[in-house]
Amino acid sequence: PNVEADKTPEQDVFSHLKLSSENLYVMYGFYGVCPTISKLIKRKIDFIFIDNGYTKTKHMLFQQDYTKSQHVFSVTVNNTRLNRITQTPCKTPYLQYRPRVRLGGDSIILCVPSPYVARAHGFLVDEWVERAKWNVRKLDKRIIVRKKSDAKTGVPFKELLDHACLTVTSQSLTGLESIAAGVPVITDSFTLSAPVSNPVETEYRNLSELYFPDEIRYNRWMTSLMGNEIQRCELDESAKFRCILRRQKKAFHNYEISDIQSQFAR
Repeated sequence: PNVEADKTPEQDVFSHLKLSSENLYVMYGFYGVCPTISKLIKRKIDFIFIDNGYTKTKHMLFQQDYTKSQHVFSVTVNNTRLNRITQTPCKTPYLQYRPRVRLGGDSIILCVPSPYVARAHGFLVDEWVERAKWNVRKLDKRIIVRKKSDAKTGVPFKELLDHACLTVTSQSLTGLESIAAGVPVITDSFTLSAPVSNPVETEYRNLSELYFPDEIRYNRWMTSLMGNEIQRCELDESAKFRCILRRQKKAFHNYEISDIQSQFAR
């Protein structure tokens, strides 16, 4: 395909996988590749997107100390985030969260999308923010607009959640943290939280309309996220990578799963 992608230094970590660049694009992170991702999505050209994971990382849900070799990467087919639940065997001890929707809260947290995400998925940040505000205006709650830079300089997000009744976001971490805290989420269809959240395109009139996942749905979602991540120390195990791609095989447009065996180095 006639689509150019800028290679980032981090991609060298995955170079040993030896995927055929002629048939399947592999990209790490958003840096330098947002226009390429947008073109691939529009043209329905198959690609794999690799980014930091959401379980064993320094910033995520399960706050424990992990070595660098245990750091995980998320692997997604034809999207920047895994936006659906895949059939994944439960082989992890981390399913310990039992979220319950929290009643009350006097504010709505509206997280401004990253310009990288907006460019990759073909929308304008300002338009997204205005549409989101319009769709929740009838809930008659104070809206707190939070930029990603506020994570370093503003009120910690977890403190905002203590007084929130709803989070509107296209970001992965804020969606995850909100659901774990019992706060319903409104989000885009391409996001990580989409399987357990409410669509951003809908206009809402009452908080009682909002969906919140039950324990079974939540744990299926978390199991799916973990099952589609790979540890740094497993990068030499091409079989693990192939297994993840098979779980997402329905997401491929033209790429045959049977070809994966030959595309990866043993």
